[in-house]
Amino acid sequence: MKEPCFREMGTVASAIYVYSLQQQQQQLHYREEIKRWVAFHGQRKEDQLLRNCIEQYGEGKWHRVPLLAGLNRCRKSCRLRWLNYLRPNIKRGSFEEEEVDLIIKLHKLLGNRWSLVAARLPGRTGNDVKNYWNCHLSKKLNAQETEDKNKHWNVQVMRPRASNYASTSSKRPYSTTLDQSPSISARFIMAYIPPHKRHSKETERPLPTPELLAPQFKKKLILRSSKSNADWDGKVIYANHARSRWCIIGLDDENQFPSSVNLEPISLETTERRTGEKPLALINASLDKEGSEVKWYLPKSPWVSLAENVLEDLLSSFENVKNDMKCPKLEEVKPSLVARVGKVLFQRSPSVNMESIRNNLDTEVLKQWKRLFYTNLPVSYKENILKEVVPNIGVDFEEEKDVYHVKLSDSTRPDSILSCKCSVMKEHGKLQLYKIELNQLRDMVIDISCPNKNLDLRVMLCTKRLVTALTDDEMQSIRDLISSAVLDPDVKGGLRWPLGKESSGDRYKVVGIWHVIANMYANPSLRLKVRHADRFDFRTSTGEATWEVSLMLKKVVSKLQEEKVEVSSISEILEENMRMIWDNFLCSEHFLI
Repeated sequence: MKEPCFREMGTVASAIYVYSLQQQQQQLHYREEIKRWVAFHGQRKEDQLLRNCIEQYGEGKWHRVPLLAGLNRCRKSCRLRWLNYLRPNIKRGSFEEEEVDLIIKLHKLLGNRWSLVAARLPGRTGNDVKNYWNCHLSKKLNAQETEDKNKHWNVQVMRPRASNYASTSSKRPYSTTLDQSPSISARFIMAYIPPHKRHSKETERPLPTPELLAPQFKKKLILRSSKSNADWDGKVIYANHARSRWCIIGLDDENQFPSSVNLEPISLETTERRTGEKPLALINASLDKEGSEVKWYLPKSPWVSLAENVLEDLLSSFENVKNDMKCPKLEEVKPSLVARVGKVLFQRSPSVNMESIRNNLDTEVLKQWKRLFYTNLPVSYKENILKEVVPNIGVDFEEEKDVYHVKLSDSTRPDSILSCKCSVMKEHGKLQLYKIELNQLRDMVIDISCPNKNLDLRVMLCTKRLVTALTDDEMQSIRDLISSAVLDPDVKGGLRWPLGKESSGDRYKVVGIWHVIANMYANPSLRLKVRHADRFDFRTSTGEATWEVSLMLKKVVSKLQEEKVEVSSISEILEENMRMIWDNFLCSEHFLI
């Protein structure tokens, strides 16, 4: 009997092993195919749900999209999927020559801010532009730059190599020779010098001494009031004598919050992106879905409390405004008292424990926190104002305004922004400038939380300053800058500028756009403004579309401008206005989650 050969047994074993590996690979391949098929059809279904939701509710409030669309996705995922893949106006395919040139120019100006670069390329997404740059343009431009440098300097670097000669007595360093060639003007052959042995030809700088550092320290150390003009953050300017505070009405004599009122985090994408955490709002759990008022015992009427909280600061601030109006050096000043409807939001201090503040709400703690006033209201609230409130308060339709506010920075006014109001010449499709103002100066801001209502109130005393002292050349520069704008409904703000046309020399530069469509209603004592504002900020590359409601209290301002006016008469008018606002403007459905 023939004994088995170990070599043959090894061959059979290896064959079986290879066969089992092939089977495993096939099974893995089939599983991957099934996963791809399921993921593909699942993605198509989710995409359709997202499309239907955007078509029905529109873009903007992405924190509500997953819930409205029935998707198990986060809001960022929904937003990126829509912006980069599902938008109907996305342009696919290869980039054209003009687009490539524009990308190169914009990248020199803006760097890797791809969303801003893509905003100047109609139909292109930030992802597409970024991928095209990284995969094609970046390498091509780097190679071209290196080639241009070599052609310009015509330098050849010789690195040291092992010598073929056996002699070790010769230890001459590599020398530099000059090749006088008819085709090459100068060719340098230089020895390679390691980085740690290279010496700079610059003269040695002296070590910094306290005497040298003192002037730089004085430049950077600026001590001033946080409300001064110079401490401007690019959006809001406060007067040097401005008053800004927060208060709350509806508490008992001991300033205790009702048990139904809690401090809750609110999802707002724009605020979270800027601050890194969710803002907080006072929410009354006993309010119903329609936001109707909660009745509880109060020591005095809420509108009386509103007027009392405003009156003292208003009288003091208006005296300062009067003094400014008498100053001949200032531009023409127009004061206005504005009441805005929205929600007071707080930014929690990191050192404060959230649970402890929930269990023991304290007004003194809330006064120390940073706050903002959120004015973007739901469409249902706007419709209720137009249908129910307008007839009820006795205001008549005055006019509808469709205005573009072009915000310009002026190098000669570093603490101010020029707001150029423009209308559209429909026959030419261009903007026409009709008024230039300096941005509003806030003299008084009082934010009032109303916990037994669904909305809060902000009362502001502002002054508008008309610009009248511009020369003909300055006016022409501004007109040229505005006339170069292109109307484009697909971009935020509704306007864009061709490359290089966003500025006029070194003086004027476009920093923001507001497209405002406002309906104005008025009676002898007040003016109601219901507006849709589409804004874009060029400095931060952010934009937002909002519905806003505000009231200008004309009768109070005219009374304040009278000589020797009685405080009681101002208080009476203010109470009437606050009661009208309390009864008609502070109820809304829940719109902050």
